[in-house]
Amino acid sequence: MRKFGKNDEAFTGLEAAIVLIAFVVVAAVFSYMMLGAGFFTSQKSQEVVHTATSQTSSSVDLAGSVVVIGGASDKLANATFYLQLTSGGTPVDLSRTAYAVTTDNAFALLNSTQVGYTWYNNDTDSDSLLEAGELVKVDVPLNDVSVSPKQVFTIDVKPSVGAALSLARTAPTRIEDKRFYEVY
Repeated sequence: MRKFGKNDEAFTGLEAAIVLIAFVVVAAVFSYMMLGAGFFTSQKSQEVVHTATSQTSSSVDLAGSVVVIGGASDKLANATFYLQLTSGGTPVDLSRTAYAVTTDNAFALLNSTQVGYTWYNNDTDSDSLLEAGELVKVDVPLNDVSVSPKQVFTIDVKPSVGAALSLARTAPTRIEDKRFYEVY
């Protein structure tokens, strides 16, 4: 065993205090960085949740049936249906809504100017926003897709914000000119 003498160097209390302070400072800086990253992440996730909530609450719903009108040459000429806002939803701008009409062999993308609108319960304003309590009749031309008897066709209502509404229907077994059919 070795004995300590007067000149042997040792770890003094002052040195220990300096090392302890250095550890505390490094730990404080590290924890500050971790907290900052955590707050940033939680803020970004909160923004994502708010955006997703506003998009899903902005959607339209079918109010009633889909009625088609027969056209020339055993084809459908037009589809008519009513739209309303989903319960608790935020208004949807129908001037920025697109309509996709598809069959097994045809596709047509229509904008809001190619579709007819008739508004109901819209006494207070003249904008193109579908708001709570309002109802709108939508007339979609089907001439571009040539829907034949017994053929399945789909009309997708795609608002600029929110969920799309897909209406898949089957044409009647017999189509006569200017005759109305309710399709399922």
